[in-house]
Amino acid sequence: MLNIKPLVFLPPFILCVTVVVLSFANEQLFSTVVADADRWVSSTFGWLVLLLAFGMLVLCGVIYASSFGRVVIGGPDAKRLLTKWQMFAVVLTTNLGTGVLFWGMFEPLSYLSKPPLIAHADPFSPEAAKFAISTVFLHWTSTPYAIATIVGLMFAFAYYNMKKPFSLGAPLSPLLGSYSEGRLAQIIDAI
Repeated sequence: MLNIKPLVFLPPFILCVTVVVLSFANEQLFSTVVADADRWVSSTFGWLVLLLAFGMLVLCGVIYASSFGRVVIGGPDAKRLLTKWQMFAVVLTTNLGTGVLFWGMFEPLSYLSKPPLIAHADPFSPEAAKFAISTVFLHWTSTPYAIATIVGLMFAFAYYNMKKPFSLGAPLSPLLGSYSEGRLAQIIDAI
């Protein structure tokens, strides 16, 4: 029997169905609204995304150099399933297989042939090429690894060390206290 939490499942499900129906009802309007929303979010919060990504990169270094970097996920008696090099190989190859091999080629070519407005460049110009390469370096070097590392550490520590449920609200339990397992946690999971 499935254990579905209605507060977690229904709002995202209804939103997803609504978006799909609206996209079929008026594809042109839907494309325009999504493109306008994307431009607004990028122009309004782009600086914040870059700042948070850089902050996560710095945080990875701080965690590695601090005593927290020596904490064993699963507790002090946990046995390692993979060596550090095996784990590095798993992370590297899955990222390469899913992202770099496709997007690593497609992304710079798409930015070169159709640069976004933020690039202030003509298609196939040196400015478009510079924007394309710098964006790919941002998207496919250490930044995505840092983001994935911080998120993965939060979940792993909450689940294995703190024995919290596997949910999006669990890593926030030190901040939320007893609220992290009630209705607020379900709202966080739904969002």
